[in-house]
Amino acid sequence: MDELLSEQIESLLGTNYSIKGLNKNLLTLSGFLADATLPDNVAAQLERVSQLAILQDLFESLMQALNHATAPANKSRLEPSSDTEGGASRDLSRLLDQIEAVRTQIGACGPINYGELIAWIATRGRERNMLRQRSRR
Repeated sequence: MDELLSEQIESLLGTNYSIKGLNKNLLTLSGFLADATLPDNVAAQLERVSQLAILQDLFESLMQALNHATAPANKSRLEPSSDTEGGASRDLSRLLDQIEAVRTQIGACGPINYGELIAWIATRGRERNMLRQRSRR
């Protein structure tokens, strides 16, 4: 298990991730490297990262629903007709309201100091002798 964690830490330090991938890696590694309790500053940062990861997944899901609803093959469903009485338009309006609400929540997550989290993970990895020592040239 330590070898796998070591590889994940080194990957975190040497790979460019999307923000979504970075968030998930930070949460996973922090959970494995934590002792009984996390330092308060790290715990607060991870709480925001966790909230952001959930909201980003929700936002992505809502955007996929919007893309599906507005795809050319589905456009006729959005136009009010006598038998739907604008039901599809109301559904689209509700979907847009949900997207806006999640977008607002994402903006309110608060700042995340990724450098601090990565430094804490690297420090914990070094303390557990999980990081390979690289020779300097």
